[in-house]
Amino acid sequence: LPAFARRHLFEPLGIEEYRWQFTPQGRAYAGGLLMLRPRDFARIGQLIINRGRWGEQQVVSAEWVDAVVRSQAKTWGPEVPAAEWGYLCWRKKFIINGQSHDAFFAAGNGDQLLIGFPELQLLAVFTGGNYNAPLVKQPLEMMERYILPAVQR
Repeated sequence: LPAFARRHLFEPLGIEEYRWQFTPQGRAYAGGLLMLRPRDFARIGQLIINRGRWGEQQVVSAEWVDAVVRSQAKTWGPEVPAAEWGYLCWRKKFIINGQSHDAFFAAGNGDQLLIGFPELQLLAVFTGGNYNAPLVKQPLEMMERYILPAVQR
């Protein structure tokens, strides 16, 4: 997995510094524990906003990106109310001043969050140290209360 990701994702995006955690059997954890710098995490988000394109190169197919961010299941719960689940990313609709904005976001332990609004060409990365604490809604609330209203002006 790390070799595939390096060749087909990280190298085309210019991501050089990352750290992957491995199981005792020497396999990379695929569901998390990949450490990236915020600007490199943002590159992955920009790739999604660009529907798989990075510069002149189609790194992953637009159809695959569409499937990743398309709602596959409805979710519920106090941590991410009114969200939907795609393929390893969440979807959420934000209503700001009567306008609806669709977002995708990837959330990791400790409040690591990548959130993108394709129609606004807006992307944000949040990092934190709230490990093993269910606080992912704080960055989402900041987007809703402060960032999106400022962008709409």
